[in-house]
Amino acid sequence: MRHKVENLFAKLKDWRPVATRYDRCAHIFLSAVFLAAILIFWLWALTLGSEQRWVSDADG
Repeated sequence: MRHKVENLFAKLKDWRPVATRYDRCAHIFLSAVFLAAILIFWLWALTLGSEQRWVSDADG
């Protein structure tokens, strides 16, 4: 579990506004973190779904 959390923080640091903390307000910064985390999860889910489709097509 710790490894997954560390990987998420490493991916969040790739987002420049999150890594440099551009925003002065904490709630805006937190919103940027949430948005980046949602997009990272969404992209991960998309790649996971395409891998499953590829495996099921190969079986058929």
